Amino acid sequence: TNQAMRLLCALSCLALALALGTRSRASLRRATACPRAAHVRAYNPLDGESDFDRYQTLRNIVDGTAAGEEVDRLVALLLGFGGHSAYVDDARAHAWQTEFVNGPDLFAEVSDSFAWLESDIPDDDDQAAAMRVLLEALYGEEAVAVAQRTGDPDFARRSTIVSWMVLTTTYWSDIVAAPSRF
Repeated sequence: TNQAMRLLCALSCLALALALGTRSRASLRRATACPRAAHVRAYNPLDGESDFDRYQTLRNIVDGTAAGEEVDRLVALLLGFGGHSAYVDDARAHAWQTEFVNGPDLFAEVSDSFAWLESDIPDDDDQAAAMRVLLEALYGEEAVAVAQRTGDPDFARRSTIVSWMVLTTTYWSDIVAAPSRF
């Protein structure tokens, strides 16, 4: 019955909130307010990261500290693979999940998923200039200049992935939009 469904939803949401370590009453109320159990999605491990963790992740991608497999998993999480809430709009997440059922493979010799990722990046000169400033902050001004001058393919691929993450997902928007705390 409808009442039993609501109770099941509330219990499922409460169990999810407790599993996530929800501490505040307001967030617990939000977690238990879902209308149907079908709308409960798996917790995304990216949700718990601090701004510093996210910034450090960007740096690790650009400088090559993050392995290709780690970057692929991160992009898959951002796209909502595995039932996690996506950091992109639902239509884009669905298109990616339909086209690349096993997730993106961005570091393959020939990568259709990398071509898709590249085509998602807006073609805007102001955004490109802002991304250059961010890449210089993450990797170093001279290192970016040398990598671009020499045509370093690994840097080009990794900087494209970071540009995609910053310009097309909501994962980084809190960091970029937040005023300085200093």
